[in-house]
Amino acid sequence: MINIPAYGQTEIEEVLAKTRARNKEIGNYQAHSLRDEDYYSVTLNNGSILLFTAEIQDRHKLLPERLSDIGVRFRPAKV
Repeated sequence: MINIPAYGQTEIEEVLAKTRARNKEIGNYQAHSLRDEDYYSVTLNNGSILLFTAEIQDRHKLLPERLSDIGVRFRPAKV
């Protein structure tokens, strides 16, 4: 069995804050769930975004290009 680290709101919000600096459309954290061992689905007040486990793990050293890649995954809520 693979040991998957469990990340919480604090770690996810760190990634969101850095990503939001590149994509101002990204809203505020509301909830998250681990979808499989590779990624988390994050619900925002205005949509959702997927974060790979490795991105959360490497949150202190994410490169600008990677933050841009994360920002592209933002999906606004349907009105």
